[in-house]
Amino acid sequence: MRTKLTWLFSLIAIMMVAFTSCSGESEDIEDINKQTILIFMPWSGNLYETFQENLDSIESAIVANKGLTNTRVMLFLSGSTQGSELSEIVYRKDTKTCERIALKQYSGADYTTAEGIADILNEVKSHAEALNYAMIIGCHGTGWTYKDAWINYPFRAPRLRTATAAEEKDPEMSTRFYGATENPTFETDISELAKGIASVGIKMQYILFDDCYMGNIETAYELRQVTNFLIASTSEVMRIGMPYKTMWNSLCSTTPNYTNAANAFLTFYKNYTSAAGVPLHYGTLSVIDCREMDKVAEIMKDINKSSAFDENRRDNIQRLDGFNPVLFYDFVDYVESFCEDPLLLEKMKKEVNTLVRTTVSTDSLYTDLRVIAGMRFLVPETNCGITVSDPSIHPVAQKSHTRTSWYQATH
Repeated sequence: MRTKLTWLFSLIAIMMVAFTSCSGESEDIEDINKQTILIFMPWSGNLYETFQENLDSIESAIVANKGLTNTRVMLFLSGSTQGSELSEIVYRKDTKTCERIALKQYSGADYTTAEGIADILNEVKSHAEALNYAMIIGCHGTGWTYKDAWINYPFRAPRLRTATAAEEKDPEMSTRFYGATENPTFETDISELAKGIASVGIKMQYILFDDCYMGNIETAYELRQVTNFLIASTSEVMRIGMPYKTMWNSLCSTTPNYTNAANAFLTFYKNYTSAAGVPLHYGTLSVIDCREMDKVAEIMKDINKSSAFDENRRDNIQRLDGFNPVLFYDFVDYVESFCEDPLLLEKMKKEVNTLVRTTVSTDSLYTDLRVIAGMRFLVPETNCGITVSDPSIHPVAQKSHTRTSWYQATH
């Protein structure tokens, strides 16, 4: 009898332990961090002070929301050419303010390599593991182009000197592009970014490029395996960058609202006036579903097989940049310029409507590069929300566009 009772008590104890373990496991799932956003701001020379303004905007939005819900925010910020810091932005309920808690110091510019990016992401995972990850990248941008293809930039494209005296003195008149490739030591190829993310086993919910010229087909294709969505501009982004204060709620949600984020961007730039009183109503932003990129590449390959591009049509394709020669063309306008198969053309246009989930734009766009016959503005007749460099005769494109994964997949 005693043996039977002992066995019964043992069984009850085992069941209680199992029940407790299951309950604890359920609580852990509820408590686990749902999303971690990494704000990645590597050294970008003249943008450091602007980065601080961007961070103030993000922190203002967090304070207005009275904190972060199911989300943690990590920050990688380069304070100089040789020093960077990884920290976490936290909300303090007692003071109703945000605080940056330092986690790790870095020296050098390893963050430009796949290994350096992986090291940062692994550190992020160790401090703020999450079910989902997202990345906001603030710096200068030159699209898909390889840093080793540029020579003596930005001297190939100096700033215009036709601005008014008030505009010349206004730092907000510049964009996040000017001077982007002045020192290859601090530049990162998109292929290195993709390798770094892939090596740590993360697929981002989204990557937001707060940079110029990142909304292109080559970049989206390169990143297709490491992010679901790419949020980027086809053209130049004004120096102030994204209006985080109004976009933040849409970006920090565990289910981001990309349409609302894009609309907040458009509303801001329709009304943006610099501190000096200069209207700066220039901006375009797209939300690109990178999961569609393989389908787009398949159709593009069929078009390239069936049709030949007529060099004489190049000048009639919609430009979306300030380069001379043009480097970034509207993708759909390019395809329409030479695709001879109406069924393939319609198929591509339909797929691009799925690829580009949302795109917004002011009536005109601004360029800080002196290349459009003395003009500072673009008034695009068309903008599908994503660009391509295939037809470009710009030296950078000629040197390296055949190296891109996009080119190799479509030719």
